[in-house]
Amino acid sequence: MIPFPEPRPLYGLDRLKGSKLSTVVIVEGEKCADAAQPFFDFPVLSWPGGSNGIGHVDWTPLKGKKPLIWPDADEPGAKAAEGRWNDRRGEVELGVAQFALAAGAEAVRVIQVPSDVAKGWDVADAIAEGWDKKRLLAFVKANLREPTTPCAPPQDPTFRRPSPLHRRTPMNLLATSRRSTTQFPRKPGALPGNVNSLPFRRRQTMTERLP
Repeated sequence: MIPFPEPRPLYGLDRLKGSKLSTVVIVEGEKCADAAQPFFDFPVLSWPGGSNGIGHVDWTPLKGKKPLIWPDADEPGAKAAEGRWNDRRGEVELGVAQFALAAGAEAVRVIQVPSDVAKGWDVADAIAEGWDKKRLLAFVKANLREPTTPCAPPQDPTFRRPSPLHRRTPMNLLATSRRSTTQFPRKPGALPGNVNSLPFRRRQTMTERLP
């Protein structure tokens, strides 16, 4: 298997170079791009590698363009289009919208897919269901929106992370483990020290016990 070159070229660059229009449609998958192209007057592009290959693509041909992103109707499709917050890694994963803007795209819009469709539904499925050019264009115009910006979720202000043990000072550790020495009142004639200050009776010898 021949690996993709780095950075990977967009799928449909020939369509982009042969068009003077600034608007382009970006879909996920070469199959969707090929199926949708006859229904749009502007270029329909995709990228190689699926949702995990976005960061390896050369997005610079979108400089000065106005991309319309048509995502798949599932969580990976939304992530590919607009990015997301990765809680396990504690970082933001960028999507097509962020890479297109970083490459110099003039404006980026996302097509809001219906909520009552099957998981993974895309533009190729819409065409298979009988959507014609007029219906596709009307759907796109009615469902354009600004892309969301992925960010970290808000933190609970009442949550306090426990401090690690190694940050405690040695004096605090000593204070928690130091023995308490209680001083008892000394009686006259008692030897210095805590033990001698305790009240006790001296043990009598055998001779002292005899009458």
